[in-house]
Amino acid sequence: MKRMQLFCLPYAGGSSSMYHEFASNLPEWIEMIPIEYSELGQKNKHSSFQHMVQELAVQVQELWDEKPFAIMGYSMGSLVAYELYYEILQKYNRKPIHMFFAAHVPPSQHTAKLLTRTDVEKRVKANLSSMGVNLPITEQQTLLEWIVPKYLKDLDLYAEYSYVQGRQGIDANITVLYSDEENKQRQIFDWSPLCLKFCMYHRMGPSHFFINQEAKRMAWEVSQSISNELSQPILLN
Repeated sequence: MKRMQLFCLPYAGGSSSMYHEFASNLPEWIEMIPIEYSELGQKNKHSSFQHMVQELAVQVQELWDEKPFAIMGYSMGSLVAYELYYEILQKYNRKPIHMFFAAHVPPSQHTAKLLTRTDVEKRVKANLSSMGVNLPITEQQTLLEWIVPKYLKDLDLYAEYSYVQGRQGIDANITVLYSDEENKQRQIFDWSPLCLKFCMYHRMGPSHFFINQEAKRMAWEVSQSISNELSQPILLN
């Protein structure tokens, strides 16, 4: 049975734990490898978005083997995954067999502004609420003190991102998983011009954090796409 590696990038302020349920629903022949933007609990050391991408390319190169691989990004991770494709191609001359972009508009449509700490705290609280996390005030404050500094640094890099026009499109099939929040003006479909091959779209629900409700379905869609690339039947856990 063919095996492959799936490198997964989190949303801003996130960690590998966000992919736990998703990973548990993947077939055993897909080795899910979560990638962190910085060491857990340590200050994000990246000086720029491009610097982060360059270091992540080295990290991926140190982890991959001779098996086929794919890359998946969620929210900010989709921008990182997009740039990582080009960095890996340029530096190591390797291509993923498939790219997965979740919960983000195409890079060509990206806009973001720098946020203050107060703005970030409000956003984190709103995100926790949307994910159904309700904590006592003291526990919530402790969590905020842990999350906000990393989230703020990630969002600074996110706001810095600038789309580069004129590059050759991604030479791999891509799958876009999206919610209504990323497609208010049908802009999600502008991923297609960024791809030289086939681009597939799957609406996952109304909420940006659909990974919390639809991890099993996400695992199915990802497994199906990879199975088609490898001509391999799916046997999910």
